[in-house]
Amino acid sequence: MAFVGYNRVPDLFPNFKAFGVVAQNKRRRLLANLERLFIKKPIGVFDNFDATMLWAEAFLHQQTKS
Repeated sequence: MAFVGYNRVPDLFPNFKAFGVVAQNKRRRLLANLERLFIKKPIGVFDNFDATMLWAEAFLHQQTKS
């Protein structure tokens, strides 16, 4: 298995603010939640695209207020 290099993500993508995942079954949700151990950014796990987009838009809106 190749090393993914999660610690390099902020350097490679300086505009990376959060990570939204659409996971439509239990196994994929568990795997997405495992990402929390490696990505030190907010992660949202949802069962549909619309919910993910609403979360992302609200998150980014809140960031612009801060």
